[in-house]
Amino acid sequence: MGTGDEANGLIYTARGGILDTAHVRDTADYTLYLYSKIRGELGNEKEIVLEEELRSRVVKLKSVELEMSDEEKAQVELKLSALLAFRLAQWHEIAQWFGFTSVAGFKEYPSAFSPEDLYSNMLGALIAVEILENNPTPTKKEYQQAFSQIFLRKLEELGAQDGKRTEQIMNDLDKKWWDSGKRLPNKWVVKTRDYTPRLTIHPHWGDSDDRVTLSLAQYEQLEDYGYLTLVATKHEKSFSALPGYLKERSVWTKNSSMRLHSSLRRLMTSTS
Repeated sequence: MGTGDEANGLIYTARGGILDTAHVRDTADYTLYLYSKIRGELGNEKEIVLEEELRSRVVKLKSVELEMSDEEKAQVELKLSALLAFRLAQWHEIAQWFGFTSVAGFKEYPSAFSPEDLYSNMLGALIAVEILENNPTPTKKEYQQAFSQIFLRKLEELGAQDGKRTEQIMNDLDKKWWDSGKRLPNKWVVKTRDYTPRLTIHPHWGDSDDRVTLSLAQYEQLEDYGYLTLVATKHEKSFSALPGYLKERSVWTKNSSMRLHSSLRRLMTSTS
């Protein structure tokens, strides 16, 4: 749903730390897309196949007998879409670490697990929830206008700073968060990473004592209705450093996610 002339970048906020606007928009867009596929389908068995990111990403809706009103069903579908869009963002960080390439010839190691990424993604999911609660079937123009309005309001609430202040913060974090002495695609352009998978995220930086914590934890139980699976592809050699019990699984699901994340965190911190 994005447009080619959108300007993306980093914005420093007093209450939310650094935001990556591309991550905010990406997860908002994915929430909208998933909702367009899930709406009216809750309780029905269905697969939503997405583009590969080292593994094939497949959202599976379960066949479940529902005892809820149409309004309650619509709310579950919307919030499940936001949660699954964030799950996709979590996987994207992992795929980047293991060499996912979205631009031919350029591996995305450097940006994997940058501390501002998933906070920004979660903000995007929450913005999309607000948009779709107000208008479940927006046109492209309506969606873009609503996103801009709500994002600007969120920036104000988070105490967004101007470009000069953002640049100052980035310079202050040189050699701490990032290293200006290194050049892409060096993985260690980013020196500080956040490897912990979670559904409640606190800002890493900020000038205010009342920093804004974001959370999707209240939606986690909705994965009883639908969940993300990651299916083996021809790119399995990318995961050669993982323990055998994970490599042997052709499908990763929520049931194996804790062991997956635990192994990934040990591996990542040992090589950082």
